[in-house]
Amino acid sequence: MAYPPRRRPVHRSPTSGPVRGVPLTQGRNASAHGRGDQAGIDIIKPAIEYTSEEWDRILTVNLRGAFQPAQAAARHWIAEGGGGSVTMTSSIAGAAGIPTLAPYAASKGGVNQLVRTLAAEWAAHRIRVNTVAPGYVANIMDSVTAHDTPASDQRINSFAPLGRRATVEEIAAPYASLASPAAADVTGTILAVDGGYTAK
Repeated sequence: MAYPPRRRPVHRSPTSGPVRGVPLTQGRNASAHGRGDQAGIDIIKPAIEYTSEEWDRILTVNLRGAFQPAQAAARHWIAEGGGGSVTMTSSIAGAAGIPTLAPYAASKGGVNQLVRTLAAEWAAHRIRVNTVAPGYVANIMDSVTAHDTPASDQRINSFAPLGRRATVEEIAAPYASLASPAAADVTGTILAVDGGYTAK
């Protein structure tokens, strides 16, 4: 996914890998800016086969990894007088039942509700909180091999009314939009960018 060149430091939790918070916009002062939080891992297999360790790792990275950078940013912005924008990353799996994604789906459903809760709580500080919920994208998550064959790709393309996967550029654009002044009255929103998958 393409981002502007300036990056925030990498945030690490005690039990997960790096969670990157990427500035999307910079306002006229340091207290009015936006960040996009990208955290996501997955293991695709039947629900009865997940171990407790796999469940905990996915929830830690995907859900705690979304909350902690947002919390750190909000603390800073509130201390400076408020104002800011957080855009998290959810998934169609947070709104639709997709087999073999139990912990991932739970984590992304959690992100959706986290966004609504933080939006309501931080609105008084002029901090907006939203999330982009992508569908199937042209890049495949590292270590996930279940959907990288031509036959699987054709099947996946048939899921969305638009009949294709999104490009990374098409997924990136809504993050910039949600962090921009044009979205100044948008908060608590789960923006589906899924080719119509969740419209069916």
